[in-house]
Amino acid sequence: MNINKFLFHTMILLSFCVFCFITFVVFSFSTTLTDIYDEGGLNPFNYGYVVGHLLILMFGLGCFYFSIKTTLRLKDKS
Repeated sequence: MNINKFLFHTMILLSFCVFCFITFVVFSFSTTLTDIYDEGGLNPFNYGYVVGHLLILMFGLGCFYFSIKTTLRLKDKS
């Protein structure tokens, strides 16, 4: 098997896994925002939940961007 094809399929799988992770983070963030709203809004004790979810979401989006970029480069080489 050609190494570029193997890497291409591996990167497609990685991109899918990162996409599933981002979907989970968005769902978790929406439920966290609902809980915060039900508790009366933002206060100093729950800012960490919002900031933590946003940091994880930005990291996941960066990983997704670079995995898609690498996948497209490998597709051009095959």
